[in-house]
Amino acid sequence: MQESIKTKIQKLLILAQDANDEESQTAMLHARKLMLKHNIQESELVSSLVNNKTVVNERVYRNKLIWWHKRLAQIISHHFRCSYYKNTVDSYQSEI
Repeated sequence: MQESIKTKIQKLLILAQDANDEESQTAMLHARKLMLKHNIQESELVSSLVNNKTVVNERVYRNKLIWWHKRLAQIISHHFRCSYYKNTVDSYQSEI
């Protein structure tokens, strides 16, 4: 049963990458809901269907970081089953 759910999630994630805006958003939403419901991490979905990971560089916040900015990024990334990273621009600015 668990393998069939993983396969379904993988197919939804592939559809989310290939489809138009509305269809891809719906597919991603269904995949995330199934991942949350069955407590499946994205790292468990590695197979021949999904063999490459795409790093999306999207700057969300750029300024002097306060401790809770990092904590908020951790919570959001855990909730959406992805990861975040911090990039230090200079001694006064960082990006999440």
